[in-house]
Amino acid sequence: TNRVKNMEYYDTGLYHLFIAEVDATGVGSITLASYNDTEPPTVDLVSFSPKRPKEGKLLTLTLRAEDQGWGVSNVTVYIEKPDGTIEEVKALITNTPGMYMVVYNLSQPGHYKIIAEAYDFNGNKAQGSPLELDVKPRKTATTTTTTTEETTTTQETQTTTTTTTQQTTTTQEETTETTETRETTTTETTSTTTTTTTITPPTTSKPPAVSASPQPVTPQQEGPPIWAIGTIIAVTVIIIAYIIMARRS
Repeated sequence: TNRVKNMEYYDTGLYHLFIAEVDATGVGSITLASYNDTEPPTVDLVSFSPKRPKEGKLLTLTLRAEDQGWGVSNVTVYIEKPDGTIEEVKALITNTPGMYMVVYNLSQPGHYKIIAEAYDFNGNKAQGSPLELDVKPRKTATTTTTTTEETTTTQETQTTTTTTTQQTTTTQEETTETTETRETTTTETTSTTTTTTTITPPTTSKPPAVSASPQPVTPQQEGPPIWAIGTIIAVTVIIIAYIIMARRS
């Protein structure tokens, strides 16, 4: 809108004097000039960083905009995103004259097209060369879960030991050999435990003591002792041998 309410002009011979009455009650700008500005400004993209942009990273654009007439009013960057939408971003003035900066978050992977435009105070517009970027997608973190299964194998070995006890009994009239067998079974268990993390040597338990108790010999209630019987048998054998030898002779 036109904020100038009234203007007076005076030619003093040395300079031109303008007295203007303007409305300054709102936010805006007022430009006073002694000539009409018809030349548009210039705008160029100086650099961008990073050179290989990625999704989720910040893109920094550095621009230069100049105007030989009334001056640059503002610089605007139009960013066409991969989904086809266009976002408008105002450039910030830096401490260097004629230099502007834009910081933009790359929220999508894909192809971007960026165009910068500059306006002077008379409304003239200039458009710079477009910048096209391919934004790579962000890396997806891969989580690998390793499951370790522990297998325990138990081997049991049974060893059987048999002990045989023989007992002989002799009487007066005849010799009777009685063999009594007792079997004592000893079980030996060997356990071997194998795991994937710890190797446990086999544990061998000591076999229990083998108890072999001989059966008591029940003595005969009647008859002479064993040595007497042996003597009698020896004498009898000698006599019989003597008789046989005598007959042969």
